[in-house]
Amino acid sequence: MPKIYRIMKKDDQDGPLTGNASATLGIRIPTDIEPDDQGNVLPNRGGMSVSPSFIALIRRLPVRMVPERFRSIVPGAVGRNTTFVWSMGDGPFQKGAVHTGLCLTIDPDDPEHGFVEPDVIMTLNEYVNHLYATKAKWKIDESEN
Repeated sequence: MPKIYRIMKKDDQDGPLTGNASATLGIRIPTDIEPDDQGNVLPNRGGMSVSPSFIALIRRLPVRMVPERFRSIVPGAVGRNTTFVWSMGDGPFQKGAVHTGLCLTIDPDDPEHGFVEPDVIMTLNEYVNHLYATKAKWKIDESEN
């Protein structure tokens, strides 16, 4: 499984907060993915944004989303320190299975960005449930390596 990084808030059980905002384990509709007329989402049409490393992630985020504690890496960072960098997986950042029903697709316009997408046509609710099912796999990982 590819190693992926995402910035997210923490929930009350010290896992990533689920939801439909940019700093949660989830997706924004239609910003991240847009269901078709039947309410289905399709592979290769976008999904939850991820990056291949801590550094790649925080350098591509708007400074308003980068926690202030990372100002030494991202000058001007003004984000809240209540968001954290999380990772899951351990393989190379390349197209492949992430979890049941989910795959990583590399952004064709930016090799330092990818999408966790549905791996087959499924309902939006199925896709969201697959994303939420990864919750226990995410760990805070703010190392620069």
